[in-house]
Amino acid sequence: MKMKTTALFSSIQVAGCLSRYTLGEAVIYTATIIKRSGAFVRKLALLIAGVAALNSGVANATLIHKYTFDSGSVAIDSVGGANGTLFGGAAIVGGQLSLDGSSGYVQTLGNHIVPVSGDFTVYMSAKQTAFGSGHVELISQGATGTGFYIGYDPAHHIRITDSHQVTTIDFPVDGKNHSYALTLADSTANFYIDAVLQGTFHGIERGLGGDDTRFGDQFSSGCCPEFFHGFIDNVQVWNNALSSEEIAAIPEPETYAMLLAGLGLVGFMARCKKVSAA
Repeated sequence: MKMKTTALFSSIQVAGCLSRYTLGEAVIYTATIIKRSGAFVRKLALLIAGVAALNSGVANATLIHKYTFDSGSVAIDSVGGANGTLFGGAAIVGGQLSLDGSSGYVQTLGNHIVPVSGDFTVYMSAKQTAFGSGHVELISQGATGTGFYIGYDPAHHIRITDSHQVTTIDFPVDGKNHSYALTLADSTANFYIDAVLQGTFHGIERGLGGDDTRFGDQFSSGCCPEFFHGFIDNVQVWNNALSSEEIAAIPEPETYAMLLAGLGLVGFMARCKKVSAA
C-alpha cells in the first residue's frame, strides 16, 4: 500500500474509509500520522484508528441493530430496520431517547431484536435522572416467566432476565451516563458496566413470545409498568459475544461528533496555513 506523505491527507482518508480498512492498515496509518504530526493530529489519529479497529476488527461479530435517536418521532434502526414507536412520555431530544419515568417507552412492533437463539451482545448507554421506588427496566422483551430484560430492583441491584432477578451488582446512582452490555456465549452470560465485567451468569431467558422489544419499560404481558426516568442512547445488538476490549472500543455518538469536528478543524488549519503561505 502506497503511504501518503501528509498527516492531514492520511487522517481524512482513514476517516472517509473506516469501514473498508483492516485493523493492520489502521495501525500503519496511525503510526505514520503520529510520526509526522503535531499533538492535536496525533490525538485525532488515535481516535480514527480506534473507530477503524472496531469497524474492522470485531471477531466474527456483525452489528444487526443500532439506534442512535438522532431526531424525529420514530426510533430508527439504522442497521436492521426494526424501527421503534414512541409511546407515552417518550421523546427524542438532543440526539437521545428521553423517558419520563411514568408512561414513556419505545416498542419495536413486530420485532424481537435480542436474538432468541445463538450468541449475542446487547449494548446501550443510559443516564438515570430520577429513581422511582419500584423495579425499572432499560430494555425488555417477552413475557413473565421467560422474560428478557436488563434493569434493576427497588434496592438498585441489577436484574438480568427472569433467570437472574436478584444480583449483588449495583446500578450506578451518580446520575451520570454509563454504558451497559450483556454478552451471551453458549450458555455463559457476562454483564459489563462501562466495559468492566460485573458478573457472570449461566443460563438466561431470551424473551420468547410475548411483547416485542421495549426500551425504558418492562413488557406488559403478565407484568407491570417499570418505567425508566432518564436518557437512553446508542442501543446496539450484535450477533456474537463481544470481548471487554471490543465493548470498550464501541464509540458513543459524541465520539463521532468529536471526530468530525476534529477533521474540520484540521482542514481549517491547513487552509489557513496555505493562505498564509500564498
